[in-house]
Amino acid sequence: MKPKTSLTGIITMLLLGWLFASLAAAAETIVYSEGFEASNGGYTLLTSGPSANWQWGTPPAAPGPGGAHGGTKCWGTNFGAQMPRPVDESIVSPPLKLPQVSADQIIRVRFWAFVSIDGMYDRGQFFVSKDRVSWDSLAQFYNNMETSPYTTPGWHKYEFTVSNSYASNADPNQNIIYLRFRLGTPYSSYNFYCGGGDDRSGLFVDDLAITYYDIEATKKIFTLTAWEDPSAWASCPWIAPWNGSRYEVDNDIYSVARMPENEYRDYYRLGVPLAARDGFYPMELLERESEVSYTDSLVLWEIDHPADVAVAPDQAGVLHPYRPAALSAPLTATAQGKEVAASLSAADGKGVAAYNGDTVTVNFGSANIASGATLVLGVTGFVLGDGTVQPYSGTPAVVVETADGSGGWVERGRLLPRYAYSVAAFDLRPYLTQGQPVNVRLRAISHDIKYHLVDFVALYAGAAPGFRVSPVAPGKATFSGRDVLATLTSDDGNYLRLAPGDKAALEFPVLPLAAGNVREFVLVSKGYYVPTSGSYLVYTWDGNSWVQRDGHSYPGSTVSMDFDLSLFLPDPTGQYRVRIWQDFQYESAGIDAVAMKVGGIAAPLASAFDNRYNASVLGKLLALDGVTDNWSSCPRNRVVDVSFTPPGVANVPPTVNPVQASGGTSPTISWNYRDPEGSPQARAQVQVWTGTGATGTILWNPPEFTGTGQSVAYAGSALQPGGTYYARVQANDGQDWGPWAEAAFTIPLQICGDLNGDGKTNTSDYLIFQKALGKRTGQAGYSAAADMDGDGVVSLKDYSLWYACYLKFR
Repeated sequence: MKPKTSLTGIITMLLLGWLFASLAAAAETIVYSEGFEASNGGYTLLTSGPSANWQWGTPPAAPGPGGAHGGTKCWGTNFGAQMPRPVDESIVSPPLKLPQVSADQIIRVRFWAFVSIDGMYDRGQFFVSKDRVSWDSLAQFYNNMETSPYTTPGWHKYEFTVSNSYASNADPNQNIIYLRFRLGTPYSSYNFYCGGGDDRSGLFVDDLAITYYDIEATKKIFTLTAWEDPSAWASCPWIAPWNGSRYEVDNDIYSVARMPENEYRDYYRLGVPLAARDGFYPMELLERESEVSYTDSLVLWEIDHPADVAVAPDQAGVLHPYRPAALSAPLTATAQGKEVAASLSAADGKGVAAYNGDTVTVNFGSANIASGATLVLGVTGFVLGDGTVQPYSGTPAVVVETADGSGGWVERGRLLPRYAYSVAAFDLRPYLTQGQPVNVRLRAISHDIKYHLVDFVALYAGAAPGFRVSPVAPGKATFSGRDVLATLTSDDGNYLRLAPGDKAALEFPVLPLAAGNVREFVLVSKGYYVPTSGSYLVYTWDGNSWVQRDGHSYPGSTVSMDFDLSLFLPDPTGQYRVRIWQDFQYESAGIDAVAMKVGGIAAPLASAFDNRYNASVLGKLLALDGVTDNWSSCPRNRVVDVSFTPPGVANVPPTVNPVQASGGTSPTISWNYRDPEGSPQARAQVQVWTGTGATGTILWNPPEFTGTGQSVAYAGSALQPGGTYYARVQANDGQDWGPWAEAAFTIPLQICGDLNGDGKTNTSDYLIFQKALGKRTGQAGYSAAADMDGDGVVSLKDYSLWYACYLKFR
C-alpha cells in the first residue's frame, strides 16, 4: 500500500441509503495506475544523448520537490544535485494494455510532475507511442510551469486526451500504449529564459493513471483556434559524426525545410572530423529540438584533394574548390553604416549580426579575377537577439548579391543558415567584370528577434584546384533496433520519422584515399520537419481552483482543435468557463477564435479577458476572421479566461459532500447528495485509492451505480489494517456530473477478540460470539471471527480464547 498522511482513527458515519440495484457503464474507468511505491513501475531508460541521471526512489530535501508527490517514492532526475547540461534522456513505461473503446469513449492520461529547469531551450516533454518507435508529443514543460517564473515550483497535475486509435482493435493485445518522459537540454551553457534564475532542480514524475470515459449524451465541446511560432526550437535533425572516440554533435540538416511543402535537398560540409571505424564512417542522426522530422534519403560525399585545398558547396550542391591560404579578406565592409571588415576576417564568432532586412556590403577592391572568383561565406544562423519583433517574410537565408550595373543588386546564391556555424561557397566569376571593384552584398532574411551572425567572408581569385568526389550511400542504418536502410537510400517518399529525443545510427563505407590527399565530407540529405512548440493548456474551475484538463501543441499556422469537456462543464457554479494558458515563453502566438457547443448547439461567447493586457478581447475571439489576441516576448502570463452562455436552462451540477466511510476491512462508503434544482440522483460513481486526489494505486473502480441510493459496501482489493485509504464519489443529476468529493479513512488495527472491527473488545463482541456459539462452517449464524482456533466450529474453547482477549483489551 502507498502510505499517505493518515487521519486519526476512523471517520464515523450513519448509513444514509441502500445498495444500488443496477449497474451501468462507468463515467471513468481506471485502466492503469502507478504510484511508484512498491517498485519503479517497470520503467526503463531511453538515452539519446548525455545522461540526465534519471532515478527512482526517495528524492532528497533539495534540490527538487523535497519529496514525492504521494508516498515517499517517484521518478526524477539527478537526485540531490543540479541537473547536468547537456542531457537528452527519457524514461519509458512498459507496454500498457488498453481495452477496446468506441467512438463514444475518450482515453485520457494523467500524472503529477515537478518542473524546475532553465528556459527557452531546456525542456521536459511527455510522449505516447503505440510501438516505442514513433512518438507523439502531447506536452512540453518549461521553467517551473507557472505563469510567473518567480513563483516557487511545485507539483502539478496534468491531463491529456489520447487518440482513440490507440485502442481501436478488438484484440486487446494489439491495443498497446507506451508513456515517455523526456528531459532535453541541447547546450552545455546556460541560455535564454523569461525571468527567474538558473534553477536546474530537474524533472520529477509521480502518480500516473490512464482512464477512459463515456462521453455524455449532451457533449460540451470547446473549440480553440490558435497558432504558435515554434521557430526558437525547431531546427530539423542534427548530425553527429564519429570523431574517433565519440559521436560529436555537429549541425542541423535541411534546416529551413519547415512543413512538407518546403522539403528540399540539403548539402552540408561537415565541421566535425569524421573518423573511420571497422571500414565504415559512423554517424548518428539526432532529433534534439522541438519538432518531428521526416528524412527521405541520405548520401555522404567523400571529397578527396591535396592538403592545401578546401571544398564547399553552394545551396544547389555545386562544389567549389579553393585554397584557404590564398583567400583575400575584404578591404572594406559596411553594415548599418558602420565599418565592419575586421569582424569578417576570421571565423571567430565575432562577426556581424544581420537581422531581417539588414545588409552587409563587402568590397574586395579591384582583384584579379581572370582565373576565377569564389566567395567563401561562414554564418551561424538563428541567434536570439533583441529589438522589435519582425514578421515572417520568407525562408530564412543569407542572400549573396552582386551589382547589376544600374545601381541595383541581383541575387546570385544563398546560404541556408543553420544553428551552428556552416560554410558555403559561390562562383561569382560570371557576374563580375575584370578590372572593376569586386563588391558583394549579403542580405539577411530572418524573423522575430533572431539574426544571422555573418562571421567570415573571403574571396578566392585563383584557378580552381583539382579534387575528386565519390557519393556513397549508407551501408547500414538502424533506428530503435530496426533496419531502416531501405528507407534512407532512395528518394521514394518513404521517410524515417524522428520525434524529439530519437536517434538513428548510420554507417557509410570507407573508400580508398589516394596517397598525399586529405578527405572532406558533404552530407546530402532530403527531408522536412513539422514543428511542435509550447502548449496551449485548457483549464476548468472545480469550485476551488483552475484545473488543467487537456492541451495541445499548435503549429505555426492557425488550426482549430476540439476539446471534450463534458465531464467538467458546467462547473460547480453552473457556469461554462474555460481558462487558456499558452506556455511558450518567448515566441509569438495568438488565438483567433473560441467556441463552445452544448449538445451540438452553439453556446454564445459571453466574455473573453486577456490577463496579460488586463483587457477584454471579446471582439477578437468571436469569429474566425484573422483578428487575433496575440503575444510575443516575455513574461509567461499569456492567460485568457472565456465564458459562454449555455443554450436552454442552466443547470447547476449536484454535490455529494460529505463522503464518509466506516466498517472495518469492508467499509461502507456513503455520501450526502444535494442538487440546487431538486433533481434526484440518477447515477453515482465510487472509487477507492491508496493516495489522495485519485493518486497512488486504484483499489476499487466499480461501474456506475444507478438510482438514488447514497451508500455502497466496499468490494475491492483487500484493505490492510492500519492503512489509510481515500474514497471519492461523484454524482449525476440526469444532466451533468458534479465534482468529485473525497474522504480519508483508516482501517483499524486488528485487536484480539474484536469481532465487529470497531477497534474494541467489548460487550458488542460478546453478543456476536453468543449468537455464533455452537455453529459450524456453512451453518447460518456461523462467524469465522468467533472461530478463534479455526477448527470450523465455534466452541467453548473459542470462548476461552475470546474471554482472555476481553480481559486484556476491554
